[in-house]
Amino acid sequence: MPKGLQGFQKGHRSFWSKETKRKMSIIMTGRYMSEEAKRKISIAHIGMKASEETKQKLSRSLKGKLKTSGSFKKGQVAPMKGRKRPDIIGSKHPMWKGGITSLHDAIRLSAENKEWKIKVFQRDNHTCQDCGSNKSNTLEAHHLKRFAVILGEFLQTYSQFSPIEDKETLIRLAITYKPFWEISNGKTLCVDCHNLTRGRIMKGGSNEVK
Repeated sequence: MPKGLQGFQKGHRSFWSKETKRKMSIIMTGRYMSEEAKRKISIAHIGMKASEETKQKLSRSLKGKLKTSGSFKKGQVAPMKGRKRPDIIGSKHPMWKGGITSLHDAIRLSAENKEWKIKVFQRDNHTCQDCGSNKSNTLEAHHLKRFAVILGEFLQTYSQFSPIEDKETLIRLAITYKPFWEISNGKTLCVDCHNLTRGRIMKGGSNEVK
């Protein structure tokens, strides 16, 4: 969560280490975020509240600057405050994936998925396969073939079922769907190396995110 947004506290450990940030900065050199990516990030931040410290900094930075005719005055209530955005709800949201989110989460939180992770860790001797770290509280199981891709293939195989109406049936079928649980598709990574893999994906790289 960016600094200044509600929920972030001073002194908390950054999600990425300094070394990871440095590597991601190198990867990002010469690349630019698309307008579509900027729009999605903007939508994702709807509803987030800035801390009092951030509000004060913004207030100080805007002092003396001309206000537009549409600016709010102190005490005014924002016209959209407390209102829902019907234009970006459900299937109208740019991140809509046909209602499969709850199915995705149900499979990822299943006992079978936990067992898959354990087997991947055991095969890799509880060691990050990229940097060699063996700190157990930092290890994660990375999917070489993206979980989202496997899920998409699974839904195509069982296209007669609805991810929403037949969710329970699909969860039972997922338990026996072998591509979800192939140990060879897993790789043990520490948090930093896993985040770096995610970073390469977001910045146009060829590696797959878990």
